[in-house]
Amino acid sequence: MKTISFIISAILATSPLAAQDIPKRPKLFREQNMPIGDGKGIHPARVAWVHSPGVAAWDGESGLWVENRWNSQEKADRMIREAIRSVSGENDDKKAWKALFEYFNTNHGKGKRGYRKGETIAIKLNMNNALTHRDTIELNSSPFITLALVRSLVNDAKVRQQDIVVCEPSRAITDSIFNKIHREFPLIRFVDNIGGDG
Repeated sequence: MKTISFIISAILATSPLAAQDIPKRPKLFREQNMPIGDGKGIHPARVAWVHSPGVAAWDGESGLWVENRWNSQEKADRMIREAIRSVSGENDDKKAWKALFEYFNTNHGKGKRGYRKGETIAIKLNMNNALTHRDTIELNSSPFITLALVRSLVNDAKVRQQDIVVCEPSRAITDSIFNKIHREFPLIRFVDNIGGDG
């Protein structure tokens, strides 16, 4: 904001407009940084922010951003584990998932218990730019981050592959996501709005 104000001030200093001609900032419904509603979650309203330079480095011109050469699966795996630990408040991956499942089950009348074999875990993707299964340069859920989440669920939370559903009810799931996950975890189910292919 300071930069914008400085630029506007500089323009006004050299233009015939008077300061009073500049419209005032509109009154906001809420002041900045004033949350609306009640915080939810294991630690109410906690948000995990994980930064990993180099996890993706597409040049914007060659091929597609979803290709292996532009992404680091190792960094994506570390990011997901860090995010799960951060949200749960635990320092161990297994304990982090256990805490999250126990919190969820407690708040849904199932008692303080973790995941049980046969329960379905759904991963809802964000594929707003996908109309077909074909990969494109449009931004959608990352195949690398999605695989990292699945790996953590299977390896750390000990969720059975067949109990995981990767879904996008309103769009298509692209080949890059399906192929990357299916190669490593063939029992995971995929559901999208067009079906077919994988």
